[in-house]
Amino acid sequence: MIDFPEFQNIRKVAARERIPFSCTGCANCCKNVRDSILLNPLDVFRLVKHFREQGSVQPPEEILEDLADLKELSRGFYIYVLKTINDGGVCRLLKSGRCTVYDSRPSTCRLYPFSPDFKVDGTAQWNLCLEQPHHFEGGCVTAREWKRRYLKKEDIHFFQEEAKRLPLIGKLLHDVPDTRLQEAEIWMLTFYYYTYSYDEPFLPQYKDNMAFLTARLKELQNE
Repeated sequence: MIDFPEFQNIRKVAARERIPFSCTGCANCCKNVRDSILLNPLDVFRLVKHFREQGSVQPPEEILEDLADLKELSRGFYIYVLKTINDGGVCRLLKSGRCTVYDSRPSTCRLYPFSPDFKVDGTAQWNLCLEQPHHFEGGCVTAREWKRRYLKKEDIHFFQEEAKRLPLIGKLLHDVPDTRLQEAEIWMLTFYYYTYSYDEPFLPQYKDNMAFLTARLKELQNE
């Protein structure tokens, strides 16, 4: 199982709470992030699409193998986590102090210093990360403004779908017989991360994939 780092300097904030914050462009928030930047399917979709537009002809699995490590979150449920380099845990995608995939960067990065826990109805509990205290001076932002600035409708709808579907997927994986677990893990990775057309909108494909995955995992309970 993945051993997540424990961040001590996090507190809950209200969506309209005004926070003194200013990005200095120092890239310190891209360092010491080992096992911290989890990639959801929408993050992966955008990253793979980015590299394909840059000329890559690799399948998604190979692109991801270069960018991220596969970690077990819970029984049968594996997720991708961005790779880091050296003892400082510097993001694999940081070069010369700049993000090389900025326009396609993961949602964790786009929302920093906020971290939301979205619900099925689209509302969220917001958390504030205070790991880089020098950022919290000058400026004034709210989580509500951050959401409007950095999340598209596609993001919100995706987070709603995740909140609705992942608890069931997790339960189904937990209940898969040991003799079928490896098969279930392959189905999970294939339809959670890999099986997309990058010329088509993401969300309808994600919904179809998750519906198929749910049905397949249910079948494994009885085979």
